[in-house]
Amino acid sequence: MASSPFSFALDARPAGRARSLAATAALFAFGALLTFSFVPVPVVINLSQIFLLLLCVAAFCCYFVRFQADIFAALCLILSIAVFQAIGIAHFSSADKNYLTPFLFITSLLIAPSTMILVRTLPQEDRDRIVPRVVRWVLTFLVIECITRFIFSPHMNSRPETDLTDAFYRYKDSLFFVDSNFVGIEILCLLAIMFAYRKKFDRSQWLLTYLLLFATLSRASIAAGICQLLVYILWRWRGWTLIGLLAAQALVVAKLFLTYTTQGSSSISAIDGSFSSKFLILARMAASYTQADAVQKFFGVGVGDSINLIEIFAHNIVATLVLELGIGGSLLFVAYVWILSRKSPASIYLLVLPTIINGFSLVSTSMPFFFAALGLFGALRGSQCDEISALKHDSPHRAKAGGYPKEHKMNPAEPKLQMNLGNKQIYQCQIDAIRGQAQRLGRPLSILEAGCGTRWPLNLAGVDFKLTGVDLDPVAMELRRTIERDLDVTICGDLCTIELPPASYDVVYSAFVLEHVPRADLALENTLKWLKPGGLLILHLPERESVPGFYARILPFWTHVWVYRHLYGKPFAGQPGHAPYPTFYHPVIGRKQLSGFLEAHGMKVLNCNGHIPKNPFKGLLRVLQHWLFGLTKMLSFGNLTLKYGDIVYIAVRDVQEYAQNCN
Repeated sequence: MASSPFSFALDARPAGRARSLAATAALFAFGALLTFSFVPVPVVINLSQIFLLLLCVAAFCCYFVRFQADIFAALCLILSIAVFQAIGIAHFSSADKNYLTPFLFITSLLIAPSTMILVRTLPQEDRDRIVPRVVRWVLTFLVIECITRFIFSPHMNSRPETDLTDAFYRYKDSLFFVDSNFVGIEILCLLAIMFAYRKKFDRSQWLLTYLLLFATLSRASIAAGICQLLVYILWRWRGWTLIGLLAAQALVVAKLFLTYTTQGSSSISAIDGSFSSKFLILARMAASYTQADAVQKFFGVGVGDSINLIEIFAHNIVATLVLELGIGGSLLFVAYVWILSRKSPASIYLLVLPTIINGFSLVSTSMPFFFAALGLFGALRGSQCDEISALKHDSPHRAKAGGYPKEHKMNPAEPKLQMNLGNKQIYQCQIDAIRGQAQRLGRPLSILEAGCGTRWPLNLAGVDFKLTGVDLDPVAMELRRTIERDLDVTICGDLCTIELPPASYDVVYSAFVLEHVPRADLALENTLKWLKPGGLLILHLPERESVPGFYARILPFWTHVWVYRHLYGKPFAGQPGHAPYPTFYHPVIGRKQLSGFLEAHGMKVLNCNGHIPKNPFKGLLRVLQHWLFGLTKMLSFGNLTLKYGDIVYIAVRDVQEYAQNCN
């Protein structure tokens, strides 16, 4: 059957389902129209029949134009909200009724489904190119707005003279917006989109956006932006973070409102003068709501008409929902937002949540940027920019049954990094490399453990080898000789100065040593000299440019000892022969620097494995550590990583000789 000439190729689902839904809605709307036309009802309801007729016509149009189910549901909800607004305005007894603002509200609601239709018709490549470009255009416009606001705002007389003494109000009048608070809402929406396309923006653009947010001088928008960033950092616990932030806001508002009602506005003004107007709105809203009849409570008074009811513009989200939309309209509006943001975590947590937090201070029913962003996220639902797999990249991944996580894309000049999980896997790859070396050579191995410490971490059962240990700590060497008794040769000395015969060892192994050596470059040069042609170098060390490595570098040594003793439960920590040891983190042991160093000294990196070491903390300490590490990573602007904490390098000397041994 040929499709209608008016059909949009929007729905990837079977056409029958969309048509069935549209036909069902059409029959329901037609039945509602007949019911309201012939059944005697109050006069106030009869005034909505024209809107029911429009709903019926729209439903029949949707029968021929196959919108996707979420777009169709959003359109039905918009028409229903329009019906409720008409009923509320008709029932409101004020002589000076506002019809323009409700019309603008309905028009703004149409922006979201329109954006969804537009974006879904674009190929993925065009989306990825156009959306970041539009964001950059908006950033340019916001820069112009910020400059003009700081130049012209002090000379604009839209505020009382008493307010001009406060710098927060002196520079908030905007030539393009009524108030810089509206600029803050737009920047919050812009940041949500930037998080979805974060790889398309460099560090300077992120910094510029946050500077513009702070330049709005909108305390509510700044607080909402911080909460938005906090949710992004704590993405793994986004649900709990959402509940915590909303609960904290509710408790603070309830406490301050109680103080306002019992002690007066002067007690609130001492904290923040703008709070007085918000609580005045809430107080008058409560008083008006108790006197309202059932129709007004359910249908509201119409968007923008609250000023005629409580004599102040209800720019608070609670008053807007309760007074202007009513119970029924609020439920429809919440359903509208839910339909467009459901199954889209980025929309719920990075767009809707900051808007709710900001809404206590300022909310407007005519916010085209919010509805445009809501529609964009609705169109991206299920795509790579929606759940944003990289939003989870800061959290430890769990291996699926039978395999490892996907490899991370690295710079072509760097060795490929494989994200092996768990200590067992990371040590097994080292054991396999040594076993493979023994099989290729077909003779007993000579292994040098550079920085042997108190124990040998690898189980090489079945491998014939001779183990030589070198360490600077004589107490650790003595413990190794008397307790472990696994060293064939023990040498007490500094890796930077000790002299050993060159090309003497088939394997040089060093685990968690180089970060404690002030001149790790000299120690590495020596270990490479001691390695035979075709020999293996295995380095296991913490990543210098990781967040844990950063704290290990900057914190004094006594804090390391304190953590080991009181948090790890090791009473002998810091004493001779017992970890921890002073750390230096020479720049050469950073992954990028180490790769270049090894290649410059004739080494070929065969394997580079990164892993997240086992976290010794539990409960609240683990949560606090994750929050701290996430915040640190954010403040580093990408210079520090949380993808892995430790690295294992497996490299070979003289690749040609190594290939001959393999053959």
